[in-house]
Amino acid sequence: MKKVLVIGSGAIVIGQACEFDYSGVQVCKAFRRENIKTILINNNPATVMTDKNICYKTYIEPINISSVINIINKENIKYIYPCSGGQTALNLAVKLIKKKKINILGPSLDAIKKSESRKKFRRIMKKNKIKTSISYIAINLESALKIRKKIINKTNKKEISIRPSYTLGGLGGSIVKNKKQFIENYNKCLLLSGNNEVIIEESLYGYKELELEILKDISGNFIVVCSIENFDPVGVHTGDSICFSPIQTLTDKEFQEIRNCSKKVIKLLNIKKTGANIQYAINPNNGSFYLIEVNPRLSRSSALASKATGYPIATISANISLGKKIFKIKNKNIGIDFAFFEPTIDYVVSKFPVFSHEKFSCNNIVLNSQMKAVGESMSISKIMERSIQLGLCNDNSYGFENESFEKMNILKKIYYPNHKRVHNIYEFIKQGYCIKKISKISKIDIFFIKKIYNIVKLENEFKKKKHINKKNIKKLKKYGFSDEKVSKFFNLNCKELTHFRLKKNIAPSLLRVDGCSNEYNKINNYFYTEYGCKNEFKFKKKITVVIGSGPNRIGQGIEFDYCCVHSLNFLKKNNIFSAVINNNPETVSTDSNISDFLFFSPVNFESIIDIKNKINLKGLIVQFCGQLSSYLIKYLIIFNINVLGTKLKNILDAEDRKLFFTKIKGLDIIKPENNIVKKSLDFVKLFNNKFPILVRPSFVLGGKDMIIINNKNHLNNYYKKFIATRSINYPLTVDSYLKENIEIDVDGIRSKKKTYIFPLLQQIEKTGIHSGDSSSFFPNLIGKKNEKKIIEISKEISKLFNIIGSFNIQYSIDPINKKIYIIELNPRVSRSVPFLSKATNIDITYLSMKSIFFNKFKLFNKKKSSIFFIKDPIFSFEKYKNSSLILGPEMKSTGEIICYSKKIKYAFYKSIIKKKKFFLFKKVLLVGSKDIYLFLKLRKKNINIFYLKNIKFKGFFYNNFYKTIIVFEKRNKKKKNKYLETLKYYDIPIFNDINKIYFSLINKKKKINFYNSINLLHERN
Repeated sequence: MKKVLVIGSGAIVIGQACEFDYSGVQVCKAFRRENIKTILINNNPATVMTDKNICYKTYIEPINISSVINIINKENIKYIYPCSGGQTALNLAVKLIKKKKINILGPSLDAIKKSESRKKFRRIMKKNKIKTSISYIAINLESALKIRKKIINKTNKKEISIRPSYTLGGLGGSIVKNKKQFIENYNKCLLLSGNNEVIIEESLYGYKELELEILKDISGNFIVVCSIENFDPVGVHTGDSICFSPIQTLTDKEFQEIRNCSKKVIKLLNIKKTGANIQYAINPNNGSFYLIEVNPRLSRSSALASKATGYPIATISANISLGKKIFKIKNKNIGIDFAFFEPTIDYVVSKFPVFSHEKFSCNNIVLNSQMKAVGESMSISKIMERSIQLGLCNDNSYGFENESFEKMNILKKIYYPNHKRVHNIYEFIKQGYCIKKISKISKIDIFFIKKIYNIVKLENEFKKKKHINKKNIKKLKKYGFSDEKVSKFFNLNCKELTHFRLKKNIAPSLLRVDGCSNEYNKINNYFYTEYGCKNEFKFKKKITVVIGSGPNRIGQGIEFDYCCVHSLNFLKKNNIFSAVINNNPETVSTDSNISDFLFFSPVNFESIIDIKNKINLKGLIVQFCGQLSSYLIKYLIIFNINVLGTKLKNILDAEDRKLFFTKIKGLDIIKPENNIVKKSLDFVKLFNNKFPILVRPSFVLGGKDMIIINNKNHLNNYYKKFIATRSINYPLTVDSYLKENIEIDVDGIRSKKKTYIFPLLQQIEKTGIHSGDSSSFFPNLIGKKNEKKIIEISKEISKLFNIIGSFNIQYSIDPINKKIYIIELNPRVSRSVPFLSKATNIDITYLSMKSIFFNKFKLFNKKKSSIFFIKDPIFSFEKYKNSSLILGPEMKSTGEIICYSKKIKYAFYKSIIKKKKFFLFKKVLLVGSKDIYLFLKLRKKNINIFYLKNIKFKGFFYNNFYKTIIVFEKRNKKKKNKYLETLKYYDIPIFNDINKIYFSLINKKKKINFYNSINLLHERN
């Protein structure tokens, strides 16, 4: 075996995120250690696995059949590994085998089909008397309605579970309660299904849900690596539910029954040479259990299980896929020398989902079987109450939040699963509600409700005690109350409480993550914090600590983790002892092999100060944690913590908009007309008649709450929603909106001796669309004169603020009078750094670290590119019903892809195909008179309409710059296309090639400016 093709998971979308980058990196490294040439296909520039030093060769190509076949033929590949690319890679492998003779490493095709085909799966389980929910496959609405009636008669339940087959993240799945909902959801599922099949099942809503992560080798050796229990009952996607490991509410006997059943199931499905994920539902009334599904690959939970136990599941899975026996594989991560050892943990791991629902204009979301979370945090503690409270500490959150609601809505708040349900339960308990009643209504096990009750009880006890003393603080900290929360109990500010705690020597110890419960000597470098225990961290030499970026959110994603990993690689290469603080289980940076020490803890000031006091700190690196650095700065200054790179005062000057614009006054650069607002009353006075305006709150992620205000009514609504309620961060910067301007992104690095500016990125969308939501490209088309001026000004600004390391500056160019405006300076890396690093073949983070530590850097690749590179955003609108598809200054994209060509028009065309926008949004444009009327109405507004025939999918897309709608519909040779005839009648141009549409548009314009990303304007289910 000389070569293996590893299939990546592509761009980050909800349901398939950076956990597959973590697994993919482990797999590629494992193959490399076996002297196997790993060929990778992936088009996500933000991933670590697409780095040139990870694989033998990396193909930045669309993840589809034709690309994979071309690579296989070119490289003469005999084996593929699809287990670390999520459902995308597994589905592709199944299609590939039908067209090409190829060997799969890991599960056999037979095992994949038995696991993924619901019909085969259920038949095998029924034959072997393993309980599954009653389930049928429907291929049309008539058979679906008969199946619904049949299941209702058999189970006496009105609820029916319905979901499309071969989709990721539970896309399209739901539980329906009546015939109308059923028909509506069936049509939606049929369109989303990968094979035109819809699975209709008995609903197990309200049952307890748990899962096992297992490994099985070629000889049948089987181990359970990790057991996970969901807080929410069946009906909520596991990615959206709070989870705990190990399983909390089963007896040992019940757990062993499930373990034995899992072993039997894996054998029946013929799954071996791989890791797998098995999900169960347990009837809370009688303890009987049902098998939900089996994923014969590395799952989203594999990353969580690896971080929870310290066991490298993906690495071992890659080894056993090569035919190795598990007891012959070495695993030194948990202090023992072999992998055939089931981890046993003596602490509680909590996983909390992180949502960005506000980005989709959804204030209240109901959770169901379709995943909506964009990220997750993980916490570790020996006390469950502390583990829960640590898991809630993210961004500006410091534990349970006080929820306000009317009495009539109380039952709804806990009956319907939602992103705030755990906070609602906390609030109900505070108001004296019976925990048994809460458990009955929510169907959440009373064991978990009791843990929240214990937190409330302790809080109420100490709120009465106004006197602060060491004993009180110790007890509160032992149960996970944050300094921010405790300070409010005693009417102190957080700074005063932290000073008191440190003065009284109330601080947590650092304990090793122990996957063998003290049965063996612990030798790993992976630590968590715990109160009331003996400190296990003994290392005395100076350590440089890199602050991680925390859980993924829209606006702060995998790009920053990529930079963290590269900074840690620099430290390791230069023999500088390194550590990382992060609480994101999905990422590569929290792999304990990346740094010398890993501290798994919330990314907030309290964790930093506690860890700093237990180690010999050389300095902190805060340039790679994104906007989190802005939250941390004021505390770092107060406690005089050494930050390496740009000094804290200079970071503050750059973040303070008023100071920033004052400082750059002497430079030859124009600033937009703006005002700084520090209190709510000023807001309406200053901007009552100056429209349009762009409002920018301070210290926010991904343009949160940024908005363009066009008129007085809009201004008053914004004031009522954010300003008057004080739910926005001051000071506000209010700019005159530079409409139709071209936006330019500048990334650079600076040492004391020199500054280097990387290729300027031109945004395709105009100013006002968040740069993360706009396609961007280089080389730019702004002209040599503008480019030269921007580079000179950028160098002057970086010198003025004494930047050491990375920085990002945003500019806006008026296309008519060619005036250049400065928007902002970010004294840290930007989201564009991974893309630029891949496109220029320069490790930007490495050079940034070199300038910080050695005050110098050297560039070997200074040639201007003759190839156009495009970074294109990916959206996950389909996960949120009725979400707003309109782009603005607040970021909405979840991921990105990279593509390139010698001509920009071809690069853009490739970005459309690579991005699979036509495939991702398989939404039907309803064929009928209403749509024709809509088109005619739009055409009166000078909007071009084209029809694209002979296409395999349905929908329509809108090109912003050209004001163009492209309609396309799946062809049907048997039926006459009445819709096409109607369009012909109204003289709507018809094409059979998308290129011809774009070239016809180019001919209408002299300038090549049409590279606007195609945004989905309209969708109907």
